[in-house]
Amino acid sequence: LFCYVSNLISSSLHSCQVSHLSASHHVVWRRGYDVLATGSVKLSPDPRLSVSSLGGSSTSLVISSLTDSDAGQYVCQVALLDGLLSVSHSLDVLSAPTVRPVVALTTVKEGEDATLECEVGGNPRPSVTWSRAGGPLPATARAACPSSNCLALAGVARTQAGTYSCVASNGVGEAAVAEIRIIVQFPPHIR
Repeated sequence: LFCYVSNLISSSLHSCQVSHLSASHHVVWRRGYDVLATGSVKLSPDPRLSVSSLGGSSTSLVISSLTDSDAGQYVCQVALLDGLLSVSHSLDVLSAPTVRPVVALTTVKEGEDATLECEVGGNPRPSVTWSRAGGPLPATARAACPSSNCLALAGVARTQAGTYSCVASNGVGEAAVAEIRIIVQFPPHIR
């Protein structure tokens, strides 16, 4: 029993080749306890799945328009008199990073602490970096939260008002950017 998996841009091809397979035996494709296909007959109601026979001893399970929920274990197997022959395929769906600000506009009083936060997604989990429009991050800024998707600013000064960018990247597609604006309120000042 020989199987291979090929991940294309937006679809996945799982092939299973069995040597010396008699006409009375069928290759069965499963995901968990769900039987997706047997031989060249598709049993799953999912219209994105198809089965193709590549000759008498080889079948392929094709999943088009992949989504994150397609990730998991797929098994091709053949039932024989003395047991099952099976091979498991692990499908990991890679997806470009996404990012959005939890709050796009934050207002703080001068001297207060502020935390900026972005929600990030993608597979593999994106790394997050922070930047500030028009200059470097303040010296008091530090990445926070479990995956650095927060930026903590201690004792915000009026000069720290402006736009901050949360950049998510994971090597799949382009980096994603979200902007968060900080407004710093301060008492009137007479010169």
